[in-house]
Amino acid sequence: MEPFAYNMYSNDLILLLSPVCDIFSYADVNIACWYGEYIAEVTQGLQKVVSVITHFRLNEMKVNGKNLHMITFNRQMTKHVSLNVDGYVIRNEPVVKLLGLYTDDLY
Repeated sequence: MEPFAYNMYSNDLILLLSPVCDIFSYADVNIACWYGEYIAEVTQGLQKVVSVITHFRLNEMKVNGKNLHMITFNRQMTKHVSLNVDGYVIRNEPVVKLLGLYTDDLY
């Protein structure tokens, strides 16, 4: 998809996600961040993000499951956190690559 056409569609994404979570965007990469102290709180927040993302089916846009990643930065979080996004199961990963940089959950 051309950058201009992608921006037309992704503008809605940023507007819809802004009240739900922090979102960081660069080119065609969008990073949704949710903060919480407890796993249930984070999972509920991320489910709100998922519901906004699946809204894009209305614009004939599809979720690319290969490019969906999740990482947590909290010692209390278990490695068994998962979300279902349009049939793709996204599990918590110890290392993710974002914009060419590797980020891990060690701190």
